[in-house]
Amino acid sequence: FTIYNYIFNSFYVQIVNLNLVACLLIIVASLSLWHKCNL
Repeated sequence: FTIYNYIFNSFYVQIVNLNLVACLLIIVASLSLWHKCNL
């Protein structure tokens, strides 16, 4: 049970980290596109 809980927690943390990275990439891409359009 402890090993399963540890694996589930690490998997959940990896998913959250991937979501955060994806959100950051989307924000950076939209900001760069907005900057190019304003130029």
